[in-house]
Amino acid sequence: MSIDIPTTQDFAELTEQRAAASVTIYLSAAATGSRAIAHGVDAAKVALRSSVHDALSELSRADLSRDDQEKISAHVKELEFDHGFWGTGAR
Repeated sequence: MSIDIPTTQDFAELTEQRAAASVTIYLSAAATGSRAIAHGVDAAKVALRSSVHDALSELSRADLSRDDQEKISAHVKELEFDHGFWGTGAR
């Protein structure tokens, strides 16, 4: 999937990957003041953490195991500290 504006194909692929307990997290450039995420990294990271918190709460209500929730959280933390990802200039 691209890290730019999602295409129709991107959304179609997301709908094909649904499991009993699944969420999709989308960070809008609007959360960073309509600037490229690379220029609003701190705001984007805050938005990501907030979205993940909400997603994990939703998954908990869907009875996703704590172990699986922790795996998701660990992957997001890796992304949060991935300087290459945040420096791409994606919108």
